[in-house]
Formats: sequence, C-alpha cells, structure tokens
Amino acid sequence: MTKEQKLKALRILQHYDSKAQMIKCCEELSELETAILQHISKGQCQDKILEEMADTYIMLEQLLCIMPFGDNILEDKINFKLDRQLQRIRGANDGTDNRIFHNTDTV
Repeated sequence: MTKEQKLKALRILQHYDSKAQMIKCCEELSELETAILQHISKGQCQDKILEEMADTYIMLEQLLCIMPFGDNILEDKINFKLDRQLQRIRGANDGTDNRIFHNTDTV
C-alpha cells in the first residue's frame, strides 16, 4: 500500500471509531471468504475476489493503526509463520516430520 493510500485509510479510520472499523474488518474478511469459496465451487469469480481483497487489505491496514504493535512485530510474525510452514514442507518431503498433512495444514 502506498503512503498516500495509507493516509486515506487512516482518514477513514479517524472518521469512524475503532470498534466500528474492527467490525467492518470482520465483515470484509467474511466477504473475501465467500468470494473465494464461490470461485472454488463455480470458478470465474476473480473480479469479486480482487474487489474483496482490496477491501480486506484496507481494513487490515486500519487494524494495524488500531492495534498497539511495535515496529517490525508483524513482519517478525510473518517471517516466523512462513519459515515454520517451509520447515513443515521440508520435513514432509524428507520424511522427518511425523505429522500427517492434509490440505488444511498450512500456516
């Protein structure tokens, strides 16, 4: 997200209260979930997924403004989760991971 887009998202957040935007974030996440499931079952819903991804991305940016995370905490958590999943994949490929993997075993 560009600096200008972040400022616009912040202005919108300042207009509404934090609680309202947190609820809106949940709504947007649900709409994204629905769009993805529709794409899986029906296909050809890419425009709807893109629209809901944009809405969700905006709301997540606002959530970052609301939540009192310190510098780099989110990036550290993302790196941890990515590294952990890659380690699981490597373990599954070389037979050292004893867990049973299913399609739902991700990050």
